[in-house]
Amino acid sequence: MEKQLVLIETKGQKRRPSWALDERTRQTGRQGVAEARKALAKAIKRTAA
Repeated sequence: MEKQLVLIETKGQKRRPSWALDERTRQTGRQGVAEARKALAKAIKRTAA
């Protein structure tokens, strides 16, 4: 991966911002990205063969 968005730090705040994702949502997102990368790699391999 060449570029990645910069994360906004929320440490030191008393309340969690309403837009902040909880860990379960983050993990679900990470899993989805991993599955998408796997599918893309498979498709690239299939078209290259």
